[in-house]
Amino acid sequence: MASPRILARLVSTTASISAGAVLALRDPSRSPEPVPPIVRDLLTLIAETIHVSPRPDETARGQTESHLISLIERYGTMRLAMETLASGGRRLPGISHEKAHAWSQVMASAFAQVESVLRRSPHLVLTVGKWVAAQGDTLEARLDAYQRWLDSPLPGVTETTPTVAPPTVEIELAPALNAPAPRPDLEPLLRALVEDKRAFEPGPASASRAPRLPADSRALAERFAHDSDPQSRALGLIALGRFKEAEAVLPTLRGSCDESLLWTLWGERYYFDGRFDEAVESFRTAQSAGDSSAHRRNLAAALLKSTKPSADRQLRAAIDLLTDSVHAVDAASPDRAPLETMLGSAWLRVTSADHDADLRRAIEHLELAISLLDPARDAHGWAEAHFQVGCAWLALPSGKRLENVQRAITCFERAGQVWTRETDPERRAAVQNHLGQAWERLPTGDRGMNLERAIAYFQSALETKTRDADPVGWATLQNNLGIAWSQMPGGDPGVFITRSIECHQRALDVWSDHNRRAEWAATQNNLGIAWSMLPGTGEEREKNLRRAIAAYKAALEVRTRATMPSEWASTQNNLGSTYLHLPPGSDGATVKEAVACFERALEIRTRDTMPIDWAKSQSNLGNAWLKMPGDRVSNLQRAVECFNMALVVFTKSSHPHQHEHITQKKAEALDVLDELQIMGRE
Repeated sequence: MASPRILARLVSTTASISAGAVLALRDPSRSPEPVPPIVRDLLTLIAETIHVSPRPDETARGQTESHLISLIERYGTMRLAMETLASGGRRLPGISHEKAHAWSQVMASAFAQVESVLRRSPHLVLTVGKWVAAQGDTLEARLDAYQRWLDSPLPGVTETTPTVAPPTVEIELAPALNAPAPRPDLEPLLRALVEDKRAFEPGPASASRAPRLPADSRALAERFAHDSDPQSRALGLIALGRFKEAEAVLPTLRGSCDESLLWTLWGERYYFDGRFDEAVESFRTAQSAGDSSAHRRNLAAALLKSTKPSADRQLRAAIDLLTDSVHAVDAASPDRAPLETMLGSAWLRVTSADHDADLRRAIEHLELAISLLDPARDAHGWAEAHFQVGCAWLALPSGKRLENVQRAITCFERAGQVWTRETDPERRAAVQNHLGQAWERLPTGDRGMNLERAIAYFQSALETKTRDADPVGWATLQNNLGIAWSQMPGGDPGVFITRSIECHQRALDVWSDHNRRAEWAATQNNLGIAWSMLPGTGEEREKNLRRAIAAYKAALEVRTRATMPSEWASTQNNLGSTYLHLPPGSDGATVKEAVACFERALEIRTRDTMPIDWAKSQSNLGNAWLKMPGDRVSNLQRAVECFNMALVVFTKSSHPHQHEHITQKKAEALDVLDELQIMGRE
C-alpha cells in the first residue's frame, strides 16, 4: 500500500485531468511533449469505478471512458465532469449515480480532508487501495511526470511563474486486508439472509425487523450464536435479530475475516436494523471485494429501501444494478429468477410520467421469473413473484379493468397457497390486505358481496397486523377498511359511513404518532369523502359537509401541487364536489368555490395524461355551471361544453354508466336552454 500522502496526491491529480490533457491524448500534435501514460490509466480507473457493474467488460468500460473524455472536454476538468454526473446530468445507463457522487465528494474535498471524505465510501477505499498497491513504487514518479507535463511550456507561450506544489499532509487509512476466504459452513445461513430480501415488501421504509428464517436456518443461527468462533457468532446473532450483540463482535473480525464476508455481515446488521443507507455502503464494499449474484441482490435490496441522497435516485441505482445483473446471468442459472423478481418489484415502485409503461416492465420481468421458478423447489420465490405481479396488475391503469383485477386476485390467491397463517403469518397478512383491495376495486358482479369479501380480507389481516405489533400496517388496514365501508350499498348507510369515519380516525392517530405525513394526508382525503357521504338533513347535513371540507383542506397542507400534483388534483376535485352540495347562497359563493376547485384540478388532470380523471372533473365542472347563478344562458352553455368534453372519454361502449348519466344531465341543460331561448324570443 502506498503512503497516505500518495493517495491524496492521486485524488488531486485525477481531479485535475484537464480538457487539454485529453485533447492531447487524442491528438499528440497539440502538445510539445506527449501526455504521460498515467492519464490514460486514471481515466480507466474512474471508468471502472463509476460503472454500475463492479467489473465491467472492455466494451462497457470503453464506452464509459469515452463518455468521460467528452465530459472533460466540455466542462474543463475531471472534477467538473464528475460534478455533472453526480448532479444527474449527461449520465449513461451504465454509469452509477451513487459512485459518481462519491467521487465528486472526494475530488471536491480539501487535500487534508481526503481521508475523512474517502471513508464515507468504503468501496472506493477498497478499490482505489488495491489499484494503488498494484502500481508499486513507480506511482509517485508517474504522478510527478504528469505534474511536469502540466508545468511544461505551452506552445507559443513563455512562462516564468513557478508552480507551487500542494502542501504535504500525512493521513492514515485503514490497511488493506489479506484474510482467508469465507468458510463454506457459513454459506447456508448467508443464503437464507439473501433469500429473505428477495423483493421489496410493502411497509415503512425505515422498518426494523429480525430476519424471517425457515426452521432449519433458525436452528443453525441459534447454534452459531453460541459458537466460540467470532465469524459464526456474529452471523448467528445477526440472523436472530440481536444486532447490538453482533455489533460488539464485528470489529474483532478485522484482519482475520475475508473482506467480502466482513462487509456483508456489517450490511446484514444494518439492513435488518432498518439502517438502509449504511447497509448500501457496506454491501457495495462487499461487492467490490468479491462480486457475485448474492452480493448484487443484497445491494439492490438495500438500495430499494435507501433514501439518501433520495429514494428516487436509489431506486434508479437499484434498477441499473439489477438490469446489468440479469443480462449477465444465463436464464438457466438459479440466480436468474430471483434477480428478475427483484427487478420487477423495482419497476413496480417507479412513478414516472409513463406509469403504465413502468408497470408493464414490472409485469414482464415478474412473469419471466414465474416461468423460471419451480414451486416444488422454491415455493417462497414462486409466491413472492406472484404477489409482486398481482400488485402490478392491480395498479395497471390501461387495458380492461375487469381482467386486470381478476388477474391480480388469481396471483394473490396463489401466493396465499404458500404463505399461510402457519408458514408465514406476516406475508399472509400482506396477501389478505391486497386481496381486500382487489375485491373492493372489482368493477363487476354484486357490489355488496364484493365489498363484504374485501372487508372480510381486511379483518382477517388485522388478526396479524395489530396496533401494538405493527402500528403502520394496522393503520393501513384501518384506512382500507374505511374505504370499503364508505362504499357499502344497502342496509343503513349511516351505520356504514360511521364505521368508515371511525376507521379513518383510528388510522390518523397512528399516522400522527409516526409522522407519516403522506399517509396522514391520504387518510384525511378519505375521511373527507366519508363525511361528505354521511346522511343527514338541514343543519346536520351542512355540518357534515363542513367537516369534509376541513378534512380536505388538512390534506392539501401536505398534498401540494409542487410535491404531489396528482394527489393535489384529486383532493381539489373532491373539495369542489363537496362545495357543490352546500347551499349556494344568494351570490353563489359555494358554487364559485366549486368551479375554482375543478379548474385547479384540470390544470393537472389533462386529457392526454389522465383522461379518465380529466373527464370526471369536466363532468363535475359541468354540474357546477348548471348551479351557477347569474347569466343563465351563458352558464348552461358552459355546462353543455363541459359535458361534451367528458363524453369524449366516457363513451357508450367504454363507460356506459357514466355515459348515460352525463348524457342525461346534458339533455336537461339543453331543454332548459331551449325554454330560455323561446322565452327570450317571445
